[in-house]
Parts: sequence; structure tokens; C-alpha cells
Amino acid sequence: SYSFCTLLDIHFNMDQWEPVCRYTKRGKTYGHRVWHKQTGFTLDVLNLKFVPQALIYVDTPSKSDGGEAHTLEHLLLGKGKRAKYVRTFEEVSLATATAFTERKRTMFTMQTLGEGGALYQVIKEKINALLEPDFCDTEIQHEIRHMVITDKGEAEEKGTVYVEQVGAFQHSSHVAYYHVYRCIYGDGHPLSWEQGGTPAAIRALTPDRLRDFHADCYKLQNMGIVIATGDDFSNVLTKVSDILNTVPPTGIPHLTTAPEVGRPPKVEASLPTPRPAADATYVESEFPHLNPHEPGKVIFCWPSVLPHTLATQEEGWIDYALLLIFTVLFADGDTSTLYSMLGGTEATGVNASVNEEKGLSLLVSFEGVKSTSINEECVTELRAKMGEALDEIVSWEDDSQELSSFNNRVYCRVQCLLKHSVEFLQHPPEFGVRGHYGDWVSFLDKAVEFSKDPIVELTFDKEAAAIEELLATGKNIWAEYLPKWGLIGREPCVVTCKASPSLHEMEGKATEERCQEFLAGLSMSPEEYKAAQEKQLAAIEEATRITEQPPFTSNPPMTFDPVLEHRVEGAVLSCPVTELNECGYFGIAVSVKDIPPRLAVHMAILPTLHSYGVMLDGARVPHEVFAAKLQQEVLYLDSYMSASSVTDRVEVVVRGAGLKADEVEQGARLCEAVLRTPLWDEDNLPRIRDVVGEQLRESREIMKSRAEFWGTTLAGSYQKQENYHHLFAECCLLQEYCYLRLKYQLSPPDEDTARFLTRVSLMSDLDGLKRELNASGFLVADDLLLMLHHMDYSRGVPVDWREQCEVLLEDLKKDPKVTLSEWKEMLAIINKQGNCRGYVISGEEQ
Repeated sequence: SYSFCTLLDIHFNMDQWEPVCRYTKRGKTYGHRVWHKQTGFTLDVLNLKFVPQALIYVDTPSKSDGGEAHTLEHLLLGKGKRAKYVRTFEEVSLATATAFTERKRTMFTMQTLGEGGALYQVIKEKINALLEPDFCDTEIQHEIRHMVITDKGEAEEKGTVYVEQVGAFQHSSHVAYYHVYRCIYGDGHPLSWEQGGTPAAIRALTPDRLRDFHADCYKLQNMGIVIATGDDFSNVLTKVSDILNTVPPTGIPHLTTAPEVGRPPKVEASLPTPRPAADATYVESEFPHLNPHEPGKVIFCWPSVLPHTLATQEEGWIDYALLLIFTVLFADGDTSTLYSMLGGTEATGVNASVNEEKGLSLLVSFEGVKSTSINEECVTELRAKMGEALDEIVSWEDDSQELSSFNNRVYCRVQCLLKHSVEFLQHPPEFGVRGHYGDWVSFLDKAVEFSKDPIVELTFDKEAAAIEELLATGKNIWAEYLPKWGLIGREPCVVTCKASPSLHEMEGKATEERCQEFLAGLSMSPEEYKAAQEKQLAAIEEATRITEQPPFTSNPPMTFDPVLEHRVEGAVLSCPVTELNECGYFGIAVSVKDIPPRLAVHMAILPTLHSYGVMLDGARVPHEVFAAKLQQEVLYLDSYMSASSVTDRVEVVVRGAGLKADEVEQGARLCEAVLRTPLWDEDNLPRIRDVVGEQLRESREIMKSRAEFWGTTLAGSYQKQENYHHLFAECCLLQEYCYLRLKYQLSPPDEDTARFLTRVSLMSDLDGLKRELNASGFLVADDLLLMLHHMDYSRGVPVDWREQCEVLLEDLKKDPKVTLSEWKEMLAIINKQGNCRGYVISGEEQ
């Protein structure tokens, strides 16, 4: 019943566009979604006055494990003359761009510091390059998998995508979730395939198959764009219309159905109904690793706990919001219900999430489980812990103390989500920045899908009010919702993944056999093949060289943002920003330059300052209470280490954000408490040990992720290794070693473990040492095996083995009281006048 003018809130020519909805933020227009009638292209416009930026998405659900979408992402970014021209055009337009592939979409993001019109020129060039690429078959083969001849005349498997995925499938998480998605969707479902590609399937991928996939997916009707700009909406429509009217004829599809409010996005609607595995399905998997004790994964999943047909019914969004909140409180992180029940189990941590793709599914992942301990007994124990916790929640009487306590946590979480929704809508989307993914696209899709009105409110206000009303009744609503979601009465599927030295050996042999087979099949000598390859690549490079450079942007920024006014009061920098009228950011940075070498090992715990609880107004505030307090009183608060290779300044930073001035002021007060009075005392030792243990586990996982996430800091710490403060702040390998030492410094004295450490430190036979460590029942043996794996034992027991064992022995003998006193000494050193600086970024009214 809304007219076009009411819906869009402005007057303009709608000949080419059909309105879908208007986005609002607490009643005020925030943006629009429209649909291009001729091409089927979807446009979202966000009224955000930051750097002009955009995200182009393409629906690319997989058809196999070949990684077609992932490979095309790589090719379209930089292969062929057209893609190289786009990259050059982005550079002269002062634009930054990146891309990433998700399970059902590929996204290309960009932002520009040049004049506002530069963004549309970049978008135009990008869309044309996506629709009509000109990369050749050789470039395709070099992205997927090919053979090269090394300087030694040996064959080696290469390929950007292939090498990336070979590395990915050496990690327990990647292998485990590959099988989890098959349990959720069923074999052959588009969302069950590995989007990045499995090594075996990539080896079978051909250029023809890849070109067919491109032809099927890269059409304007399968594409859309989110543009965040302060530009007038009618101007955006005109600019985008001009772009779409110039696309190649091959990019114009047949007319398609316009998207509608209350319906899933096109890509979601096109997917078949999932065929999940039967309840209680048990899948065992392995990942290749030399160390049989390497931690593995145990993942439980409840497929389709909230089917789409239920979620989109009237009031279905309440189910959706409650499911997200319950998942976090029940099993996600160290403040969850399930985490408190892990004592006596093989797991050291637990995480949970809701898989928000077609057919919402709940996943619970137990972390830190030794591979040698992953068996049916372990799975049964963990399943029993979950069942016990769920049954207890359902059994709570209405208005009981237990229910009230849990619902208070729910209320805190609701308030937290409410504030985060406001901050999310105010914060720049950061399109074009590496590491920022497709949150905006999925957020807008969900908002449209769950709305019954063409005016779509984007904040969490309505959901929060409805949930608070439910909680206020005092009834045990979980006794209704948990059976409704199938968490009671259904046995979850379980996927285990453990380390396998034999699989590691088998894959190594298979790789060697493929290389030898390739060499045997060559019709020329390896040297001649290498020369021919180099000649071919040189010819491609010359053919795709950009001969005519695009012009530099006509209106580059010549100064820093002239709008910002900076005020300095003491050591605090204040910066009022008009656009941040509802949210303020604050932080305190403290230099660590005066920490002496004898205390350097303790620097590892500085990034965790916010994790222990604090003393506040003379009273102890334990971690669980402090975490709830943060949810209620600020937007967020955390701590981290910051190191600059330019200034050599190394700092611990405690930062946060809040809505309105009172939260910013309270947040600054809590920052000071975190820096000055963390609960580092004997009474809090159990929590301190948990934090150090969790940090040790997470640090061991860092280098299992893509190198782009840790390579830069590792290289920087190597270059700055003469500055031990920089080294301890940036080097993930050194941080892992520090956490290992702190684990034993905080452990209670144990004479049996000490004698075991002494005995194995003196062993000189490598095979005997491995047998001793594997057969031992001591917990320290697991850490020693992992430490041995990182050492060079190619010629026997490492030369520094004894030294490292003796270091751990000394740490074990150290009284935890002494360690805590050294932590406090370190705090006293850095918390001194003139050693800190702060900042506040907020709206002018704050």
C-alpha cells in the first residue's frame, strides 16, 4: 500500500528501476534496495558519509569440489589484460580493492580516496572485467594446478589455488567442517561442496569446466552491489544506470522475477532443500600430521534446527534471535554454560555458532582435544555433558532462581546486541579492506527476508522489546523452544577429526609419485621443459602488458581530512566526528619500553588484561560478573598489543566503545581499572590458568591459518629482533613459547612431573624419547611432543632439547605466587605518569 514516493522517500525517474524496500534506522531513512528491470541487477544504497565504497557480489554456489568459484576469484582479480588494466585503473584512482569467496557468493570490494565520481568509474571497469574476462588457458592452469621444474631438475606441484587448498586440508578445522557441511546439507547439495576446492578435485579441474562455470554464474541477474556513500540517492541511481546500460550484450539476461520483501534472496531460493544426515550420524575423519598427539576436533551439529519455513512465519524472527542468543550463552566461549562443565573432559575449550545459510543449523565445537584421546568414549562423554546441560535448562521451574540467573544473562546479551546493531549501522563498512567479509550483504538479505513490510527497520529494537517481554513473564520459555528446535529429543550428528602420521606419509608418497609420473611422461628433458615454460609465461606477460596507462584521478586529496578538529588535553587526543552521533570510541595506550628482559616472558599476558576481572571501587569484580557488566554498561572493551616498526613504539592498548557520553565516560573508567587492577591474585588462579591455557591453544593455531594473517607481523618481528619488546609483542612463535612457560609457572608443584622432566631431558636416543613421551601418562608429555615437533630432529635428539626441558623444569618449580608478583611488578613499571596516551573519537554532542 506504499507509493513509490513514500517507499523511496524522494522523487525521481523510476523508468529503469523497481523499488524493493526502504531501509530505516529508528524511523529515519538509512538506504534503499532497488532492482534494475532490464538486467535483474540488485542495488543497495546506504546513506553513509564516509569514504565512497562498494561491494559487488556474484551468486556462485558450487557444483563440485573443484573450487571453480575460488579459482575465478583469483583469475578475475589479476589475470588477463583486462583484469590488469582494472588493477592499474584502481591505483591511479586511489582505490583499494580486494575479493573473497564465500559458500554461495563471490564478493569484490573497493573504496577510493579520490573524487566521489571515481568510485563509479572503478565499478564500471570492474563489472565489465567480471563479465568479459580475457585470461588464457595457461593462466587458468597456473591458478589451479600445474607442474614446474625446480633448479635441481625435480618436478614440483604448483598453482596458487592448489597450494592454498593443500595447506588448508592439513588442518583439523578445515577437514572437520568439510564433513560437517555434508552432514548438514547432504552429499551433492551445492552448499555441501568445498567452495575453495579439495586438492584431488582441483587436480581434475579443466579450463573448459571453469569457463562453463563463469558463463553460468557471471550474469547481471546473478549480481548485485552495495554502495555506501553520502551521495544523493537519485544521483547514485543515474550513475549505476549509466554503467548497466554500457555492459556487453552478453551480460544482458532474460527478464527475471524481482526480489520481494519477506522472501529469501535469489541465490537462497534457487538452492534445493537440504537432505541432512540422519540423527546421531558419526563421521570419523583425519588430517595429515606427523605428531599423533596434535589437538583435533570434535564437532556436534543439529541440522535444520530452524527451517526456513518456520523462520519466515509471523514471529519467526523471535525464534531466530533467541536461537542466536541461546547458542552464545550455552556453548560459545569461556563464559558459556558448557565451558563451566568441561572439567574432567578431554576438551579445553568450546565454541558454538549458528550456520545461517539455508536451513539454520547449530554447531558446537570442542577444542584442544588430543587426537589420541578422540574415540567413542570421548564423544559419548561430551555428548552426555551437552545433554545434561540442556536437560537441566528445560527442567527449571518458572520463576526459579536458576531460570532468573540464566535469563539475566539473556537480557544482558539482548542489550549487547541492541547496542551492537546501532554501532554496526554507524560504522564504515570498510569495503576494500582485506579481512572484512560479506557481513553487510547477509545482514541486508536477512533484514529483507524477515521483514513483512517494504519499510525495513535495521536496528534490533523490535526484536529486543519482544524478547524482553517474553523474559518478563517469568516462564521457562526454554522448555518450549529447545524441543521446538530439536535440541531436546534429537541426537546431534558428530564429526571427529584427528591427526594421522600415516596419512601424512601416504600423501607425501602420492605427491612424489605424481611428480615422478610427470617426469617420465615428458617428451623433452626437464631443462628444456623449464625453458619452454618460462618462454610461454614471458609471452603471456608481454601480451597482457598495459601499454596505455589510464589517467591519474583529476581531484586527489591534498591534505588530511580538513573537517576533523583535534583537541589535546594532557595526554588525551579528542576528535569530534559529526557522523558518530550515537557512538564514541576510546582507548588508553601504555608503553612497555621500560619492562626489563627478566620480565619479558610475562609480556605475553598483557593482551589478555581484560580477561581476569578487576578491582572496582575497592570491590572484587570476577571475570563472569565483569563480562556481564561490560555488556550492560559499554558497547565493548578489549586489550591488545600494538607495535610500530616506524616509530619503534610498543604499547599495550585497552580500548572500547560506548553509546552516548555516559557510556564513553564509564568505558574510560573501566579501561583504567583493567590497566591498573586486574585480578592477579591467588584466589583467581583457576581463572588465570584457564586464560593462559586458552591463549596457548590459540597461539598454536595461528600459523595454521593463511599466511596473510600472520606473515607480516612475523617478518616484522624478525627484522626488529634487536628490540626485544617488539619481538615479544609481534612474534607468534615466541608468544606460544611464553604461554607454554607461563602454564608451568602457574601450575602447582608436582614432584612426579619434575622427575619425569629430568629423566627425558637426559635421553639421547630419538626413537626411545618418542616412545617414552607417547607412553607416558604425564600431561607435560603432550607439550613436550609438540615442542619436539617444532625442533630440528633430523639428526637425532635436538641439541637444545635438554636446555628447553630444564627451562620448563625451573618453571614448574617456581611458586605461582612469585609469578603473580612479577606480573604486578610489570604493571607497576608501565603504569607510571608520562608513560601513556589516550584518545576519544565521538560525535560533537558527546
